[in-house]
Amino acid sequence: MLDKQLYKQFMTPYLMDSRRQRKLVMGLNLSMLMINEYLGQFRPENFPITIAVTFDDIFAGLTPNEMMLKLKMMAAKLSQQHPENNLFIKISHFLASFDVAEVGMADLLLSCIDCIDMLTIDDDLMTTLQSWYDTYVSHAYDDKQVQANYVPMPVIDQLLNYYEIQDQANIYTENVGNGTVPLLIGGHASKYVEMAQTDFVTRLFGAIYQFINCVPSKRINQNCAYLDQEVRQHGCDLAIVNLGVFNTFEHTTENEYIPTREATAFSIRNLQAILNSYGQAAIIGNADALKQIKWDNGSLEAALAGGFIETMIVLKADASQMMPKDVTIFFLNMAYAPYPKNISQ
Repeated sequence: MLDKQLYKQFMTPYLMDSRRQRKLVMGLNLSMLMINEYLGQFRPENFPITIAVTFDDIFAGLTPNEMMLKLKMMAAKLSQQHPENNLFIKISHFLASFDVAEVGMADLLLSCIDCIDMLTIDDDLMTTLQSWYDTYVSHAYDDKQVQANYVPMPVIDQLLNYYEIQDQANIYTENVGNGTVPLLIGGHASKYVEMAQTDFVTRLFGAIYQFINCVPSKRINQNCAYLDQEVRQHGCDLAIVNLGVFNTFEHTTENEYIPTREATAFSIRNLQAILNSYGQAAIIGNADALKQIKWDNGSLEAALAGGFIETMIVLKADASQMMPKDVTIFFLNMAYAPYPKNISQ
């Protein structure tokens, strides 16, 4: 299993800093995974056309430094071929920061080459990504922010079951982790507003999902200040807000801070200001994270009784599906929002 291979790489002491190593392992594997999709373009001369080419074939006889130079050249070529998306630019920036001369880095590079070459033609890219994301987060004991961004696969399945494809929708997303949620729900003509608080590996996951779903960079705004005037005037149609699914399999103190938002509370009024009158919203979180919700002048009970909360679903913790704790999803219907629409943020 490739996720087991990643875990083995996390545990092998290539570098002194295990947290940095985990990010480098994940970043390099993700970068090589995407370049691997286009290896046929870099087939060595006189290599049999009937045989699938691997990184081992391309790197045969090269030193680790020469391998890295070759990887950078590949990423640069792919970036030119796909100007509509910035994925390979992100990969190029990551590879530029990878110093093969540093102690342990050459061995790490060779390990990642072996990991990618384990892929077969039957491996599904989307399934591989989700498995790797689960592995990355499940062992992120030293990185609370990554854990807070985590959205388990059963939650993603519930969201996809609840919402039809939102073609031509303006979708607001906050702290949604790997990026697969809004991009799978959005249609080919949808636009996205992202307010994610993520590390560079999580952003790389998001860029890959964006690339797979053929979403050009120009359709994704990453700061509300740069919203199109039309979006500002009419609001977004759908919001997906992840308040945090925190603590994967490791004990934490009862009062430990969950770093999902800069503010101390999540205001329902502010969410309403982002959405139009008939918009919908999903708020995701475990019990501790959901304490951040500020119901303003209302309450959870009133929201349920008045129809503002269309549905509330509780998914039970299941370690076999990377569900560290119970997760609650509130599905909101803005047509029943109990607050005046002229509230400013």
